[in-house]
Amino acid sequence: AKDKVQAMAFKPTGEFLNANFEGYKLAEDRLPSFSKVLSVGVNVAKLRDEQFSYQHVRAFSLHNHLVMDPGDDSSVYWYAEDCTIQQARFELKDDSPLTVEKVYQAAPPKATSDCSMNASISFINQSLCLFSNGLGSLQLLYTGKRSASQEWRLLQSVSLEDLEERPFEILAMMETSDQCSLNVATLELQDLPTSKRASTPTSPSVVVIYRWHRLKLSKNLTTICSQCEELGHEASKSVVKEAVLLSTFQSRSIALYCSFTPQHLLVISESNLVHIPVESASQEPADKDVATTTHAQAPELEEETKQQQFQGLGYSEENVAYRWTQSETDVVITADLPTDVTKRDVNCVIEREEVAVGLTDGTTFLRGRLHAAIDPAASTWSIEKNVLEVTLEKVEEGQWACLLKEEGQLPLRLPQEHLSKEELDHVKRMIQEVSSSSSSTANSAQESEDGPRSAKRPRPLMQNTLEECDTTEEDAVLFVVEEDGSISQRAGLGGRQFLFTVPTPAGKPDCFSIRHDVDAVVWSPNCQPGNLFTWDHAATFQAIGYIQASKRERKFTTSPVNRAFLAISDCNRHVFVYKTPGCDENTSLQYVHTLSLSAEGSEILGLRASDRAVFVLCEKELVVLVVKTG
Repeated sequence: AKDKVQAMAFKPTGEFLNANFEGYKLAEDRLPSFSKVLSVGVNVAKLRDEQFSYQHVRAFSLHNHLVMDPGDDSSVYWYAEDCTIQQARFELKDDSPLTVEKVYQAAPPKATSDCSMNASISFINQSLCLFSNGLGSLQLLYTGKRSASQEWRLLQSVSLEDLEERPFEILAMMETSDQCSLNVATLELQDLPTSKRASTPTSPSVVVIYRWHRLKLSKNLTTICSQCEELGHEASKSVVKEAVLLSTFQSRSIALYCSFTPQHLLVISESNLVHIPVESASQEPADKDVATTTHAQAPELEEETKQQQFQGLGYSEENVAYRWTQSETDVVITADLPTDVTKRDVNCVIEREEVAVGLTDGTTFLRGRLHAAIDPAASTWSIEKNVLEVTLEKVEEGQWACLLKEEGQLPLRLPQEHLSKEELDHVKRMIQEVSSSSSSTANSAQESEDGPRSAKRPRPLMQNTLEECDTTEEDAVLFVVEEDGSISQRAGLGGRQFLFTVPTPAGKPDCFSIRHDVDAVVWSPNCQPGNLFTWDHAATFQAIGYIQASKRERKFTTSPVNRAFLAISDCNRHVFVYKTPGCDENTSLQYVHTLSLSAEGSEILGLRASDRAVFVLCEKELVVLVVKTG
C-alpha cells in the first residue's frame, strides 16, 4: 500500500533575515595560529583504480577525518596510520596550548585489504563512543572523562547483520529516549556487476546502501557508565545484547545530510531512497530499481503506476510532446530532452497556480494555469536519462480532470495506447487552437507597446538569469524515515542549494543549511504530536549562500554550535572565516588564512570549529586558528 507521505515546506521568517546587510570586509589583522607536526600520518582510505565514480569520490575524498567531541569542544580526534585514535587538545591558558597524544590502540587488520572505507568515530555521551575502522568492525569503547586524556578501552565488538567483514562507515548515531538502545545509520558502497550496469556512460556503476541498526543494551547508558567507572576492567563487557537491522535502503547518491531523532532517521539525498525488505537486503543490489526510481515514484508505487498508465498527452505551443500522470497527492510531468541538454539548459518556474517548463533556447514544453493549486516548496524537477521530470505536490488531495485549465474541454485523460494516430492529431490541433486563441490577446497588447514581435524570435521562458555559481547540479529531497522503513514525510528543497550540516549540542539532531537568495538559512527539526515534523528557521548566515557557491575549490564548511562564525576551506592551503554580524550590523569581518605547512602533504583532510577556534587537519600537521568572538 502506498505510504501516507506528508509534504514539508521551508519558509524563512523575517526575524533572522537582514535585507540591509552589505557584506564582509577583509580584516586587517591575521588570526593567531598554532600548529603541531604529526608524528604519525592520518589513516586515509585509498580509492582503487576501478573506483572512479562520482559517489566514490564523495565518500572518500570529501570525508571529514576530524571529529569534535560534542561534550568538550576543546578536543578533536582522528584515526592514524598506526591504527590509533589520536586526540588533540587546545587550551589557551596553558604554556603549550596545543597537545596531541594517543588515546586508543585498535587492533591492526588481520590482512591487508584493498577494499575499505574511512574510519568513523561517533560519541554516545561523556564516557562512551562507537568506533569503526572502515573494514567491517564496530567497537563500543569506554573513554572515561575525555577531558582528562585517559586511555580508552574496548568494551565490546559488535557484529552487525549484513555487514560482517564488509567495509562501512557510521553516518549517524543517537540514543533512544529510554537510553536503553542506540540507533546507528551506516553507509556502504556496492559495485554493480558489469552485467547489471546500463549501457549509457552516465548510468551508475555503484549503489549506495544505507542501513538502520538498533543496538539493544543490557542496561541503560547511565548505569553502564557508572559500572565502567566503578569496576574498571572488571565491568561487564556484554553491554550490547542484540543488534537488530530495522531497515535498509539503496540509492544512487551519498547523503548530503543524515541525522537521527530518538524515533526517526532524517536523510537529505539527491536521489530517491529505495526501501529493501530486510529478508532480501543481503542480495545483490537491483540496479533497475535504483536507475529508474525517481522522487515521485518509489518501488512500492510501481504497480499503481502501471495500472494508472498515462493520464494524458499534451503538446505545447512549439509542438513538443509531454506526458503527465497523477496520484491523489502529486502530479508528475515528463518530457523527452535532446541528448546534449543539461540542467543548466532548463528553465522551470513553479508557482502555486501556474507552471512554465522549457529550455533556455526558447523551447517551451508547457506553460499555463494549473487545474488546481500546488505547493511550490514541496515540488521538484530533475533530469534522468534525457527525460525531464517535474513533480508537483497537490495542496488538496484528489484527482484532476486535466493538467492545465486551457485543456479542460480536451479529451486528454485517455490512456496513450487507446488513442489512434487520427485521434492524436485531432488532440494536437485542438490544443494548438486553444493555445493560439489564448495568446492572441496578450500578443496584441505586447505589440501595441513594443511593436510587432518577430515570428522567428523565440519567446523566453524567464527574463531573469542566474550567475554560473548560482546554479546547482541536482535537486535534493529531505526524507523522514520510520522504523519500519516507510517514508512518512518528504520535501523537495524547492531548487534551493544544500550547503552544509550545522552542529548542535550533544543529544540533539543536527541542523542543516540551505540557500535562500544569497543567505544560508539554518533549519532545525521540530517533532510535532503525531510524529509529524516541522522545520524551524533557527539562524541565518548572511550572504554565505552566495559566498560558498562562488568558491569552486571549497572542500569543507563548518560552524561552531553557537554559530558565531563560519569557516570554509579549500583542498590545500586556504581557510576563510566569516564572523556572524549582530542584529543591527550591516557589515562584518572576513579572515583569509593561508596555511604555512612545514611538513610534506598539504591536503586538508578535516575541518571543525569550536566556539573560539578552527581546527584544520592536514596529512602531516594539525593547525588551530584562534577566532575572537563576542
